[in-house]
Amino acid sequence: MDAADSTPLPRVGPDALRDAVIRVTGSPVVDGVLQVVNGVVAVINESRQILAVNRRMLEMLGVDQVEALIGLRPGEAIGCVHAGDEPDGCGTTAYCRTCGAAMAMAVSLADDCPVERRCVATVQRGGHERDLVLGVRAVPVRVDHTRLIVLCLIDTTVDVRRSELERMFLHDINNLLQGMVGTTDLIELGAADDAQTQSLTRQLGVLARRMAGEIHQQRALLTTEYGDYRPAVQCLAVERIITDLRQSVEHHAAAQERELQIDAPSASLTLSGDQGLVHRVLLNMTINACEETPPGGRVHVWVEATDEEVVFAVHNAGEIDPDIALRVFERHFSTKQEPGRGLGTYAMKLFGEQILGGRVWFGTGPAGTTFRFALARGAQSEGAG
Repeated sequence: MDAADSTPLPRVGPDALRDAVIRVTGSPVVDGVLQVVNGVVAVINESRQILAVNRRMLEMLGVDQVEALIGLRPGEAIGCVHAGDEPDGCGTTAYCRTCGAAMAMAVSLADDCPVERRCVATVQRGGHERDLVLGVRAVPVRVDHTRLIVLCLIDTTVDVRRSELERMFLHDINNLLQGMVGTTDLIELGAADDAQTQSLTRQLGVLARRMAGEIHQQRALLTTEYGDYRPAVQCLAVERIITDLRQSVEHHAAAQERELQIDAPSASLTLSGDQGLVHRVLLNMTINACEETPPGGRVHVWVEATDEEVVFAVHNAGEIDPDIALRVFERHFSTKQEPGRGLGTYAMKLFGEQILGGRVWFGTGPAGTTFRFALARGAQSEGAG
């Protein structure tokens, strides 16, 4: 089904909604479903307004009374941050075109059959935003000749979080391994002189030590929540950060047959950050740009500075489709089915913002796509790493 078909019918008025609730709650079939199904369940009309829910849904949302949810659409009930983007609410925003729950409900009504999808939503909880990953099953039913949807939800956030952390780790380790393999190949082929061989050998040692550091970070991340992880923040020399990035990328398979331009920053520029995590963000930004650049194309990396921030920028000539651009940073969203797709962009956001407290964003258009990563400037220090 086309994404545009996911827009729901207009909401019903208060009187019609009240009558529908009375019919649905009085139905033995609906009551049986709400009592028997071992999961979060809501009964929804064709306008996707909630008519009834079970106790599990109230518990998941932290709501005491069913009345608080009656008439809401699912995204509004769970606190989706995009539910209020348009006057008509959930189901009518640009983000809804790629929402798994919206598509499941639309297809189930159109094809009159059960449909399963995965829904990834950013929701407000206790004044903070968090990711919510739901398994969604939409089942069309009829009660007194009225078409309804029984919406079953399974919260898989915790399990998926651990799985994605493991996959993200393997993704980033693979990036380092690609650089090590490329460097080793050059050594085995025989460098032009002994000095170059020594330089490549030192570079190989740097990459190996960085891999050991990422393994240590991964162990810590797997045993804590993101908000509890404490990065090793210190004053870092931006020139060293860019040098390390060049060493990791220049022999990576994704950079081969591409023109990779990495501009040298000011030698005096420093920032506050965790060296390993900053490197992971920049490596993902650069490799992602290389992977989206055809052979012969150009990837440009440079540094901008303001009085408060250091900003790393990575540009390539490709333009991101508008629907995809809305969800580029989501952990579980991808237009591809291959495992690991989309992990690089999510890692940028996770490490760069949630853990390091910086900013990660991008702009895209006919002139190309530029990802940026900003961190607070550090005081000039002789001990800058």
